[in-house]
Amino acid sequence: MLTVKKILAFFCTVFLVISSVLAQDSLGAIKDWKVVSKKLDKGKYELSFSGTISGGWQVYAPNQVLLEIKTTELKFADSSIVQQGDFVLQTKPTEISSAIFENTKVSVYETAVEWKTVIGRRNFLALCIIPMERKMNFIRQHLFSLSFPWKMG
Repeated sequence: MLTVKKILAFFCTVFLVISSVLAQDSLGAIKDWKVVSKKLDKGKYELSFSGTISGGWQVYAPNQVLLEIKTTELKFADSSIVQQGDFVLQTKPTEISSAIFENTKVSVYETAVEWKTVIGRRNFLALCIIPMERKMNFIRQHLFSLSFPWKMG
């Protein structure tokens, strides 16, 4: 019984070593990744992204949708901060026919990436404008239907 456990442990170890050696390391695809911000106006910034691609990797260029998924997207913890417009490509990507996406033409970077975009706060004033009729209905329903937990007199 002890020998079976040793053999099983040996094969598990070999499997883990082989799988870790053959695994892809996409975290190392872009070396010296840099993000620089420049203030444009109150609450408005330009973000510049750049880096060198290593190890024969290809990085999908932004402003593409493949299989209904954006190739590059900025998401912030603070939902009031949003990207304003598309990414501006500083260097032209290479167009290839991708076997992964059924020979669809896709734009990729193979040596370096460099693009910019503008971010800022959402325009909450535009979101808060409610038609007057909806405001009046809200006032009628909530303001004039107040009830008090105590008795008067």
